[in-house]
Amino acid sequence: KIASRLTPPAPKKEEGQPQVSAPEKISSSENLDQEGIRLNNEGVALMDKGRYFDAVQSFEAARKLIPGDVTILQNLYRVWLMQGYRQLEGKEYEKSIESFKEALKVSDQSPELYKLMGMASLSLQDENSASEYFKVYIKLVPDDLEVDRILGEILYKQNKLEEGIKFLKIYLASNPGDSRIRDMVSKAGREMTAEQGFDTREGEHFDVRFDGSQNMEAGYLVVELLESAYRRIGAELNYYPSEHMVTILYSDEDFQHVPQTPGWAKGLYDGKIRIPIGGLKEKSRILERVVTHEYTHAIIHQMTGARCPTWLNEGLAQYFEGEPVEGIAGTAGLILKSRDFIPLKKLEGSFLNLDAKSAAMAYTESYTVVDHIIKAHGIYAVQKLLSDLSGGADAESALRSAVGADYNGLQEDWLKYLAQNYS
Repeated sequence: KIASRLTPPAPKKEEGQPQVSAPEKISSSENLDQEGIRLNNEGVALMDKGRYFDAVQSFEAARKLIPGDVTILQNLYRVWLMQGYRQLEGKEYEKSIESFKEALKVSDQSPELYKLMGMASLSLQDENSASEYFKVYIKLVPDDLEVDRILGEILYKQNKLEEGIKFLKIYLASNPGDSRIRDMVSKAGREMTAEQGFDTREGEHFDVRFDGSQNMEAGYLVVELLESAYRRIGAELNYYPSEHMVTILYSDEDFQHVPQTPGWAKGLYDGKIRIPIGGLKEKSRILERVVTHEYTHAIIHQMTGARCPTWLNEGLAQYFEGEPVEGIAGTAGLILKSRDFIPLKKLEGSFLNLDAKSAAMAYTESYTVVDHIIKAHGIYAVQKLLSDLSGGADAESALRSAVGADYNGLQEDWLKYLAQNYS
């Protein structure tokens, strides 16, 4: 069995409109170009109607006729800001970033823009850009502890441990009761100790860290396996992460100590892929399975923001490994014979606290239910499931949309599938 601890999704952007003063008209009695005045006042009227794109054109034209006018520049800043915020609310994240950048070109008077661009970048899963925007923002607004936390988590995920710990500790100083962040700081400290002297092998999409004096061959091998999984699973799920993913190879002892995994775990995804590699120096089917399994968890986490129920997450991870592991058929046969199984609703949460018998049943159910869904409805049903979960749907609503059945209906069809395949 392979453990998975998925971190919570990035916080949503703050609610509420930005504090922006009303646009200002220019009196026609001013000793200025009258066409420029008209265009400015036209822009104000368009802003009042919420026609921000058209208002931008009017203010830009007015600026050309009356260069440097403070009122026009302020109006242009306001309309870019309001347009960017509307785009952010409408989940047009790339457009919102461009609008905020245009606002900054006119007037770099609001640090909040860097925070908004950071949040938009997070929504685009562009953590590199997000961290740069947040770094600028935190220099200007050093007392925003929530951004300290978000920035610290991004840097930790990118394995920039020392820098990430610095921001997380700033946050913890005022939030000592946040056990999740406190545990993250402790784990980061253990990682820094364990990874002293580690080498990094950079693939096209992965950064694999390992002890080069012990695991040089394994480091190159895991990069190759990860890149293969990236292409194969990406084609199945129609999703290819753009950010480099950190993968760390440990000795068996450090794998138990650093992330503090259960003794039965053969791999872990907790925002980073972690694999105990021992003295492995050549490809094996077991290693290929573990790498594929953990990469599947990573991609599902990115696709759904940790909203995927565990039975689906674990089922897909096993499905993409290839042929089922030894023991699946026997447990499936027992389920079919006894009709005794764990309802899928109860398998939405973590499997880590299940006893050995229940865990075997949970993993078997997860694999066979996913195999049934794909055989009966195609991989597109899985894509639809993950897309709806990403959009905020609960598991049962997503199921109804993707396969036309709730949990009860799915379980009935699944038992028929077991009878056809495991009797």
